[in-house]
Parts: sequence; C-alpha cells; structure tokens
Amino acid sequence: EVYDKVVVVDAGHGGRAPGATKQGINEKDIDLGIVLQLKAIFDNSDENIGVYYTRTDDSNPTFDQRVQLANKSQADLFISIHNNSTKSGRMSSTHGTQVMYSESDTKELGSKAFAQICLDHVTEALESRDKGLVEGDEIYIIRTSEVPVALIEVGFMTNQEELNLLNSTDYQKKAAEGVYDAVLDAGKMREIRDIMADLDVELLSMKEAGIKLDIVEDGKTFEENALIKARAVSKEAPGAIVMADDSGLEVDYLHKKPGIYSARFIGEDISYDIKNQAI
Repeated sequence: EVYDKVVVVDAGHGGRAPGATKQGINEKDIDLGIVLQLKAIFDNSDENIGVYYTRTDDSNPTFDQRVQLANKSQADLFISIHNNSTKSGRMSSTHGTQVMYSESDTKELGSKAFAQICLDHVTEALESRDKGLVEGDEIYIIRTSEVPVALIEVGFMTNQEELNLLNSTDYQKKAAEGVYDAVLDAGKMREIRDIMADLDVELLSMKEAGIKLDIVEDGKTFEENALIKARAVSKEAPGAIVMADDSGLEVDYLHKKPGIYSARFIGEDISYDIKNQAI
C-alpha cells in the first residue's frame, strides 16, 4: 500500500562462498558491486518503488533466506545477480549475458517474460552478446520463488576481456542501469496488461515483438508524438493494433505547455544548461 511496486534484489554468493574465482577476482564481489550500483540508482530515483536487498555487504544469507525475503514481502519482482563461467572453469572465448527463469511459472507476465525483459535491457546497456534464456528450476531460489524471478548471469568470468570489464566500476554501473530499466519496463507492461485484462487480446511490447526502431519524436504535442510512434510501429506490424502514448510535465514558466517544449523549444540552438535554468 506504500509503494507502487516492491522489488527484491539478491547479490549472489558472499562471505565464505566466493562463487567463481579467477585471477584473484571473486564473483561475490562483482555481484555485490553491481547490486550496490543498482542501489545507488534506486536511492536517487523518483519512482515509488520499494526495494529490499538480501545483502549489501560481504555476508552470505542462506538460499531460503534470500527467496523468503521475496515471498514474504509479496514482492512484484525478484532479481538475483550472478556471473558465469564455463563448465570446465578454464578461460575461453565464450562470453555474453544469460538469464535464468522458472519454467514452472506460466503466467503471462511471469518469470520467463520478466527474464526476457532483463536480458533485453542488460545486453543493450552492456552491448554484450545475447546468450539467451535458460530454464532454472533446478536452482533453489528460482523453483521456490512465488514471484516472477530472473537470475541474471551478467557475463563470463572465464573470458579474459569480459572478466576485465566485469571487474570495472563503469561496467558494473552499466549493468545496474540495464537492470533498473528492466524493472521499469516490466512495471509498465504489467500495468497495461492489468488494465486490459478483460479483453481477449495478446499484448506485446516492441521488444517482445522483435521491433527495433529509432523513432524521431518531433511532434509539438503529446498526442502528435503518440501518433508518430504508433504509425511508425504499425508499418512494422501489419495487421496488428498498435497502441502508443506520450507523457511529460506541464511547466508554469512555459504557460503550462507540456514538457516536450521544455526539452526542445525554449529556443533552437540553446544549451541544455540555459534551458534548465529557465525552467
């Protein structure tokens, strides 16, 4: 009742359980580094999202403690951050991002759908190879989760280039930004699906439909921008009904014109610093 959405975030391993270890680098530290970057983003976000963490230090909660935090808090989403390695543990050319999900969760916006959203956003943020989704019910925290769960294997520690990236603060921050965007995206689709639950239609996001477009939103009203987006997508999805929206802020300084004007039309060729000062 306090938050629009509740999310539980789990940093894999910890304490005496280092996870994969390569060249003196422990997986537990990379996992935690990404989660702390994600925490910083959530702490500075204006979104009304309640976030609970299984660990924010070098501790090692039990598997049951981790998953029960999600179950007992009745979370909307459960995310576990990990990193991968080859089965042999040897360094190799294998690289990229995988996401594990619960194959027994068959809800429309259940574990698999959420895992796909995470995979899309994290690979986009990192420009990493998409290694696909992996069934994960053999993992305790996945099969016992009562909420949509995604276990994100951000990268391979057994790939030298990826190990170097994973050990860097900048890359960890990019991974966190991808996870954050996934949480927001999942929330939007959930809200739309809830609103339209009584209609006999299948709802797909652009990503789910495999549509990638760089749409120039140069309308002068919210309605114009929504139409621009809908028309662009409809050309890629013949026969489908396309729904789009646009939103922003009304700014008193601009005579209550929408935020689109604050971003683009205080004046042509004027710096964003000046525009922001005016607002």
